[in-house]
Amino acid sequence: MRRSGLGCVLAAIWLTAAAPCFGDATAEVGRAEQDALSRAFDDLYRRLGRMQLTPDVHVEDFLAADPAVRASVCDAMRQSARILPPQRYSDGVVVVQVDLPIEDVTAHLGAACRDAYRGDRFKPDDFRKILLYTDRLGLWGLGQSRGQTPVGLVAAGPVGWEEAGVFGRLRARHQAVASAYRLLLQRIRGMSISASKTVGDFADSDARIAADLETFVRSHPIDGEARYLPERICEVTATVTVADLAAELKSLANAYGATGDYAPERFHTLASQAGQPVLTALGVAVAESPPAAEAAVAEEQVWTEVVAADPPEAVRDEQQARLLTVKAAEAEARRRFRDKVEGSPVIEGTPLSAWMLKDAGARSDVELLLRNLRVVQMRKLKSGGAEITAELPVNRLTELLNVYRSRIQPARQAADGAPRNP
Repeated sequence: MRRSGLGCVLAAIWLTAAAPCFGDATAEVGRAEQDALSRAFDDLYRRLGRMQLTPDVHVEDFLAADPAVRASVCDAMRQSARILPPQRYSDGVVVVQVDLPIEDVTAHLGAACRDAYRGDRFKPDDFRKILLYTDRLGLWGLGQSRGQTPVGLVAAGPVGWEEAGVFGRLRARHQAVASAYRLLLQRIRGMSISASKTVGDFADSDARIAADLETFVRSHPIDGEARYLPERICEVTATVTVADLAAELKSLANAYGATGDYAPERFHTLASQAGQPVLTALGVAVAESPPAAEAAVAEEQVWTEVVAADPPEAVRDEQQARLLTVKAAEAEARRRFRDKVEGSPVIEGTPLSAWMLKDAGARSDVELLLRNLRVVQMRKLKSGGAEITAELPVNRLTELLNVYRSRIQPARQAADGAPRNP
């Protein structure tokens, strides 16, 4: 099933236009919330597309008929959806949930069919049939963003982790999180649907189901903060409620027309079979000891940007105007540095921006790196504007790229060595 990228774009544009500027700290938090909310709407539209009108027709078939139809539905749902207060975790994760009643969903689809649809395959009243294929009272979307952790790149490490460094802790945390999600997914796949079938058999019956199940598991934030033990062991805990899991599996069965052993009603007893309301997995990683060559302090290398900005016309207070001008110049310097960082090659010419699409934690790593931007010189221009010289240490970028290379290369080597069908 195709995901609606337009919803993510609309939400991002809407949030960017409405977001005020309250300084660097608030802006960093705001970006994490915007990213989480954008992903929540993206998840909402994905779930909308999977809803059935008939056993063989889904809402995505209607949305794909005309870009104007999709835009009309997404805009209406974005304006009427309820946005729950963001949940912030101590490890930097921000989670946002959006939802709206099922009656509003059918009403928005019917209105879009009446006002924007130009075909004859769908009628406004057809969307009331959604109620025949779902027992949910509403449609929801969940989005998370691994925003900036409270510990900056220059902060001291936990006891026993001083020599590991910031990126040593980041590497250990990434490995622990991946381990927790992998173990949780294995537990879920091992759960029984019937005497002879498991959730893993259901997932393997369709590649789309397997992908959506993995996305569902990874959409749940890590429970609490990462624990850095003095023994240089990093621990994280991943959880998912059995009730939510059963509802998701039933939704997948409905969306992809599963029958027989994988019919939607098969998942009603999943909660009782599990014997516990919550599934938990503990992810563990051990910090690597840096080689002596890496432990040595290298000469710091920096990128430099010279940026000029004009004063805002609507601000009359001279001091406030000067502050806003400098902030605008800093924001432009940060944008230029971000473009350079995301364009840096990770492996075989592939830029970091491509890797960020596959790893949700990569964006937060980049933002952490950009927090090391420093303004080394500021000059007032005759026009009333300001010119700043900003620097960004590149050594930490090299460390970050090496972290990702160490994760990509083993996976590629394993794939190259895997047996292939003749």
